[in-house]
Amino acid sequence: MHFGPEPLANEGLLNPCGGEVVPLTGEIQGFFQVVQTSSGQTYTKFHFVFEGTGVGSEGNSYTLNEVHNEVIPGEPPLNATALISLISQGSGDNFAINQTVHISPNGEVHDLFADPVCRG
Repeated sequence: MHFGPEPLANEGLLNPCGGEVVPLTGEIQGFFQVVQTSSGQTYTKFHFVFEGTGVGSEGNSYTLNEVHNEVIPGEPPLNATALISLISQGSGDNFAINQTVHISPNGEVHDLFADPVCRG
């Protein structure tokens, strides 16, 4: 099932490397497929594409462009987490976010939370 593009927005991610606050806008899109094996096990295959930009409180520009593929046991509803790199276009430190999304049984994708991680 295809989803998106859906908005990906955060009003103020904290860059944990230096404390700069980075509002982020972009989108997420992709697809997932529920597969049942011959032994009866069910898996959900995901393909997410994250794209976006942000300008931090210190004036540094950041871009993100990440592709994430994963296979999770089970079928929706479920949560999936992807590591998304935010690359500084200036003197700011690069950082990443562990973005967790929820997939509902009918295929809707919702942001749950973003956990920033310093990458330097």
